[in-house]
Amino acid sequence: SPITFTTLTKSHVGNYYYIYDSGSGALEYYDGSDGSSSSPELANGIIATGQGFWTYDWGWITFKETDKTASTATFVKSQTDVDLSLYLTISENSSTYHSTMCIQEDIATMDGVDSTFDIRHFTTGFEKAPSIAAYSGEDLIRKNYIKDDFRNKSFDLYTKILNQGYHTIEAINLENFTNYRKVLLFDNVTGEFIDLKKELAYTFYSDVFEGHRFTLVLTNEEL
Repeated sequence: SPITFTTLTKSHVGNYYYIYDSGSGALEYYDGSDGSSSSPELANGIIATGQGFWTYDWGWITFKETDKTASTATFVKSQTDVDLSLYLTISENSSTYHSTMCIQEDIATMDGVDSTFDIRHFTTGFEKAPSIAAYSGEDLIRKNYIKDDFRNKSFDLYTKILNQGYHTIEAINLENFTNYRKVLLFDNVTGEFIDLKKELAYTFYSDVFEGHRFTLVLTNEEL
């Protein structure tokens, strides 16, 4: 059933939400404090069944049966264009455990932490898979939106290895991530540069580890 946003129990969460609208190409908002919205589809503050949405801050939302409503809501479809993101997946070779981070270009965002777009890395401490994310100041970003400006960029990557052994970092969707001629992975332990546009994946050995071992470099220059 659809739910009414304003009746949700929210703790340390902004009284607003965003939904991406592929028609406008933007994140559209609903403001629960005054009932205003940036799009007619969100004007009633009712979130459609199955609709993904974003809120901001470090708290939580409690969904109750009484938050359901019989009112109708518009399901705002996600982007239907070609996915232009770069995905980096880290896998534990001795198991099926893996996790993925993403780099996505957008003209409306900025490099560094962008609280409107970026998705922060989250952990409970009970995960079994290795982790990968991008450092941005004191934050760890799991989906990092970067300015679509063709400038050279580098990202210190956070990895957490839970089990000693061989692991693989694989680049996915490079065929659609076309603004950079070179997508390089630098291993600070071995001193190797890996051209992911040519090799796609890099296998390495690691002890149990948490921190900065790899750097991702996006460039159009010859190194």
